[in-house]
Amino acid sequence: MQNGPSSARGGHPNGAFRRMFLASLSSAVAFRALGVVYPLIALGATHSPAMAGWVGFAWTIPGVVAYIPAGVLVDRWGPRRVMLITEGVRIAFAASVLAAALTGGVTLIHLIVAAFVEGTMWILYSLAETALVPALVDDSRIDRSNARLETGSQLAALAGRPLGGFLLVSGPVMPFAINVALFTGSLFLVWRIRERRGTRQPRGRTTGIKLWPDEHFLRALAVTTLFTNFMIHMLIMVFITGSAQMSSTTVGLVLAAGGIGGAIASSVANWITPPGSMLLLQIWTWTLALLIAAVWSGPVGFGIALFLSGCIGGLSNVALRSFESRHIDEERRARVASVSRLAGRVGMAVAAPLGGLFVHWFQMKPAAWILCGFMAVAALLVSSVPTLRKWFGVTWKREVVAT
Repeated sequence: MQNGPSSARGGHPNGAFRRMFLASLSSAVAFRALGVVYPLIALGATHSPAMAGWVGFAWTIPGVVAYIPAGVLVDRWGPRRVMLITEGVRIAFAASVLAAALTGGVTLIHLIVAAFVEGTMWILYSLAETALVPALVDDSRIDRSNARLETGSQLAALAGRPLGGFLLVSGPVMPFAINVALFTGSLFLVWRIRERRGTRQPRGRTTGIKLWPDEHFLRALAVTTLFTNFMIHMLIMVFITGSAQMSSTTVGLVLAAGGIGGAIASSVANWITPPGSMLLLQIWTWTLALLIAAVWSGPVGFGIALFLSGCIGGLSNVALRSFESRHIDEERRARVASVSRLAGRVGMAVAAPLGGLFVHWFQMKPAAWILCGFMAVAALLVSSVPTLRKWFGVTWKREVVAT
């Protein structure tokens, strides 16, 4: 196949993008697997849920504190170079834990440092991946390429978590041996990528983070992402903390529904264009999802709600990726992307403790109704207040006026 985009409907992306897609998939599977492996190894070594929690915290906290500086680094160093550096660092740290496991000397401090480094490298890698897409494919292929990346991300989340638990059954050696191999494969594929320079100018230019709020879509998306991610993870925590009478298998299947919905929706986005009023659709879909969870507050109801949230989240992520690829200046793309990603992480971080408190205060079914009420009020305000309706109804494909 030629190293250029296919014009046929349903054709495959060019060779450079294929390599980046496979590298991204390999890296994401390893990242998701390590998110399970690190805290479970800590739990097995210390028999302390609190210590396992601290290791898990070290893996997740970079998503709150590192996005903005990571965006600056990606823009200054270049996305391909950053991806090579991150995979090299991840190989080194995974190999260090592997060596410690082989000699029986894995310590808690070692796990915490390795988990924090892994979380930080993933932030850098994911932003660099976003910034690299426009350098690999023609403008006509951007939407489909971003849809493929989002599908890969959703599938990696579905496969990586159970893979981590499965590999850990035989001890800590196998998970890190496999992850060293996955990171090495990703490094090799990224090394073989050759960017096409000078082939595209962005349709509009931003001047970095300071002017980011002037872009209507990105501003509205950040607010929507912050609010919906908060509600999503509130619902997840309400379900988890209220699931004491359910089997672990049932809980796992319900939580997997969101990933399944995201994978299906992002696959469909290969063939359809997300609607212009994406943000309005996202808000109303979440209102419906929360209503289902409140009315049918059992595993099936929560599963349907998470499936719907995954579907609309997958479409929204594709729309965001494509907007960033088309409209953001190449020299500032990672910084702008870091702001919207940070909004989602903040929503997740705030929701974790509040979800448990909601169940403690109100029990699971009343808590679901309260969440539904909040979401319904927000949807009605956005749809009925002219200023909000105009703000959230901005089409994601509109031209950005140069500032």
